[in-house]
Amino acid sequence: NGSITLNEIFKYIVPKVKLKFIRDDVLSQINSYDRKISESRDKFRELNETGKEVSRFQREALSQPIHLPAGKYCDRCKQSLTDSRQFYVFPCRHAFHLNCLLDWYDEYCCTSTVSYTHLTLPTICSV
Repeated sequence: NGSITLNEIFKYIVPKVKLKFIRDDVLSQINSYDRKISESRDKFRELNETGKEVSRFQREALSQPIHLPAGKYCDRCKQSLTDSRQFYVFPCRHAFHLNCLLDWYDEYCCTSTVSYTHLTLPTICSV
């Protein structure tokens, strides 16, 4: 893993060499690693909190009722959403039958130079 232990260092030190000559360098390296570990730990905590916040937002959003106007239709096939097929409504209020959304997605991604990873809700909702 690229780490060197103190035992590996000590085998190259002549027994009569006083360790005080390398003491400051060793302590500096240990302190540097300690700072990096602390920074990583802080970033992890921050990311963990962000993940929890996103999860809370998602739970809240999923628990909100969706009010669709009478006669709301699929933005792809233009047929009613109330024909008992599963559908999705995006935050921008575009609505698609599941199969229409998947068909559009496959068609768009197979005939476009845009990769799947670049297809986002704003892209979908700009249709």
